[in-house]
Amino acid sequence: MKRFILMLVFLGFASCGQSNDLAAPGAEPENIESAFYPEDATLFTVYRPDSGVRYRITETFLDGVSLEVPNRNAGEEVLAIGNSPGLVGTLALDLDSDPPRVFGGDFTADLTLLRTNQQRRDERLRSKWLQTYTYPTATFVLDEQIILENGYTLGTEVEFPLTGQLTVRDVTIPVTFMVQAMLDTELQEIQATAELKLLISDLGIEPPNMANVVVVDDPFEIGVVLVARRK
Repeated sequence: MKRFILMLVFLGFASCGQSNDLAAPGAEPENIESAFYPEDATLFTVYRPDSGVRYRITETFLDGVSLEVPNRNAGEEVLAIGNSPGLVGTLALDLDSDPPRVFGGDFTADLTLLRTNQQRRDERLRSKWLQTYTYPTATFVLDEQIILENGYTLGTEVEFPLTGQLTVRDVTIPVTFMVQAMLDTELQEIQATAELKLLISDLGIEPPNMANVVVVDDPFEIGVVLVARRK
């Protein structure tokens, strides 16, 4: 039986702040199961303590920066980074087919846990840009798909595209993550990273421009670190 390695998922978003590490993870959540998965599906659930989501985006300081932000110069570009450990979900795989097949998957990210190193900007994320007081989560739902070639070798790392529907606030769009993943046969877990390049405007959000101080780029990147354990 061919085994396969896979991963998933989901979202972060832009603000202005800098942080280099994933936020400290919380307690491991209860397993999530979806009724629509076939009975012969092999389920993997996200192991939250080792999983998380990061966004990266460029911000450019404007002429008014000298009055508002010390140690910054007009025209200076800074890479802003935000992190969230709030990722849960389930991945359903057909490990008996050759090539292996994804039956489906559903993942939820807690956007209320998204943090940069700037509390004021985190509050803007919650109240204005992501509106997490109204929309506290984002979701990524996998389409059924074949992601690997015939003759996959068990235990090797592979790279592949993974498509699905991403929902942020009240906007749902199709996206494709580029994934690198491996199935650890001893631990029976999937270890994976994924990247997605997107535009803020794709999500129906106008790129932030804070009154002659800083403007945030439209393009941004989402990065995911995922560990999913077999049920």
